[in-house]
Amino acid sequence: MYQRVDVPLKIRKDTENEGRQFILCDHNRDGDCYRSPWSNTYFPPLVDGFRPSEQLRKLELYANEVWDVYRGLYYRKGSVSSVYLWEKDDNIDGRNAHGGFAGCFLIKNTLKNDGESVAFGDWNSIHVVDVGIIDKGKCVYNITTTILLSLEPSGFGSTSISGYISRQNKREFSVSLSSIHIVNIGKMIEEVESSMRSEIDSLYIQKTRNVLDMMWRDERSNVSTEGQEHTKSLNEAVLAMAMKGKARLNGK
Repeated sequence: MYQRVDVPLKIRKDTENEGRQFILCDHNRDGDCYRSPWSNTYFPPLVDGFRPSEQLRKLELYANEVWDVYRGLYYRKGSVSSVYLWEKDDNIDGRNAHGGFAGCFLIKNTLKNDGESVAFGDWNSIHVVDVGIIDKGKCVYNITTTILLSLEPSGFGSTSISGYISRQNKREFSVSLSSIHIVNIGKMIEEVESSMRSEIDSLYIQKTRNVLDMMWRDERSNVSTEGQEHTKSLNEAVLAMAMKGKARLNGK
């Protein structure tokens, strides 16, 4: 459960729910079929595929509503979100109301020729969550977060940046109602995504800029200005992809 995910996410339309898009991953897959979080239907159709218990399904629907609001606040139009929940082995029938469960919270955001600095961009946020049993009104949450990023800046041919960053977090929160689980998970995800966005911008992209600057100075010292413009464009592309949604939120 805690392994990082290093394959970009794919999406599909739920024809049982007005063509609403959902994200494909190992956690909603049964064979070659994928379950939509909106209609609870498999595509292609699968009659006996895995589905969460009735109680957990209600929580899954609520989680998808909340997660979609989060997506709309932090990511631009055209992004897609999905949440999938499932019972753990020690509560496989879902009868223990205080038993633990697991889930994944996903967002895929793809840009094509945004008219500014990005020719193509693909951002994938994957949060795999392990929720412990409720003990004396407390619950422990473990979250493994992976962000996969791929960018092609405008105006520089086939130049591209791609990679991933992965982090694990563990917290304990008070729990009174099952819906509070989603609130607690949301707090953790919001904090870790904000931190990882800053880390990508300040550390990894800056490192890329420094390496490219060195390459251009060493190999083409007589055209250093062109090299600086090149790395500047790379940095602007990352900022446009990863930070635009947050800036738009702060500006409201």
